Amino acid sequence: MARYIVKRLALLTITLLGVLTLTFFVSHVVPGDPARLAAGVRAKPEQVEALRTRLGLDRPLWQQYGRYIAGVVRGDLGESIRTRRPVSADLAEYFPATVELTVFAMILCLLVGIPLGILSAVKRESVIDHVSRVASTAAVSMPTFWLGLLLQLLFFRWLQILPATGRLGFYLSPPTRMTGLYALDSLLSGNWTALGDSLVHLILPGAALAASSIAVITRMTRSSLLEILSLDYVRTARSKGLAEKAVILKHALRNALLPSLTVIGLQVGVLLAGAVLIEVVFSWPGIGLYAVQSITFVDFQAILGVTLITAIVYSGANLIVDVLYGVIDPRIHY
Repeated sequence: MARYIVKRLALLTITLLGVLTLTFFVSHVVPGDPARLAAGVRAKPEQVEALRTRLGLDRPLWQQYGRYIAGVVRGDLGESIRTRRPVSADLAEYFPATVELTVFAMILCLLVGIPLGILSAVKRESVIDHVSRVASTAAVSMPTFWLGLLLQLLFFRWLQILPATGRLGFYLSPPTRMTGLYALDSLLSGNWTALGDSLVHLILPGAALAASSIAVITRMTRSSLLEILSLDYVRTARSKGLAEKAVILKHALRNALLPSLTVIGLQVGVLLAGAVLIEVVFSWPGIGLYAVQSITFVDFQAILGVTLITAIVYSGANLIVDVLYGVIDPRIHY
């Protein structure tokens, strides 16, 4: 297992280099002059040229690429043209908000998707099963941003029971920063008011972000469990007089979770990608909103930084899923 993990980490390095290379050259062929945008509309031509020289944008593209890759190796992601701060500092500020939202959405996916899939498989062709399949189809088909707007309209505008934007209410100060995750920092510092308010602010964006992933996990769990329940060893377990609950939970579910585990790992990337739209709709100060603002400003360094950290998280999630295969099914060896 250790050799396998080392090999995967080596492949991860190659993958990240490919992602950075592709993103670098694509971002640099997009029309726009970042030096002009950074200098401002009233800047004189000589000021724009001076800024372009300072940022290294006057150099040939291959030199800019080599300079950037060398900086990444040293841990330097460059300076954001828009914020005039190191990109690593910006990511350290914005990324915890995205992590908190993604983790909350993934918890919703696991708490709702897997039990609902099990229930649909056990109660096949029942009202619960039909409702679950219709709801799953609707959730997968519905655009994430549109669902977010509907939730805001329903729970904020009409019912007025949940906040529509932000991570905390305007009347509250952020908790003492330890991890950057407001809910966790509030818990660690004993700030129960901030804890409750941060969890309330997570509900709408988390639900909108998790909806399509819940549908995918539900359908995969249902399909896998139905297939396992039709196998001979399950029928043998039933013929021995085992309770239906024991047959499902102890014999069938463990094998049925392997395909679902693959889907769950893929949903980490889906949630990170979906967070871009959700963060814009809910004014959530994460890397999704940071990425959108950077793209509109043609901020190369910031775009590359967001791409890099997203690729690392996505690849890391898939590595963890591969390792968990061997934990769930001891017959799997690497």
